[in-house]
Amino acid sequence: MQSFWRHLGSCRGGRQKRVTQVGNIINLPLSEHVNLDSSQLNLLIRNMNQVEAEDMICRAVADLAATISKCESLLRAGNLTQLAQVTAAVVLAAEQLGMTKLKAVADQTLDCVHNNDRVAIAATLSRLIRVGDVSLCAVWDVEGLSV
Repeated sequence: MQSFWRHLGSCRGGRQKRVTQVGNIINLPLSEHVNLDSSQLNLLIRNMNQVEAEDMICRAVADLAATISKCESLLRAGNLTQLAQVTAAVVLAAEQLGMTKLKAVADQTLDCVHNNDRVAIAATLSRLIRVGDVSLCAVWDVEGLSV
């Protein structure tokens, strides 16, 4: 590590620059815990047979995954207007499926888009993707869900 800092200090035209190491690098965990409102899912499937409920949930999960993926490509393209619309769709879908954590993170991402804060958008969108992955998987683990 010291040779890296020495090399970094001498990169500019052979001049030595003083570079100090601030401290140890801390590895932040990127795991997310999600909150699902199973009563919301049960409300959606209450009046359906098992096949209809399974089909509806599969479609909703696939649509939500595609929508979240689209958010990432819209950010890369710099299309904040469409990113706001698609993120709002994530908010609504997450609310309908009882994905409370995903809804909260999507709301935060939407706030950052409206404020045109690109650094905050990138950070909250990264979190949205992590929470989305865990939330989509957690739908199948809801206790008492018979699909």
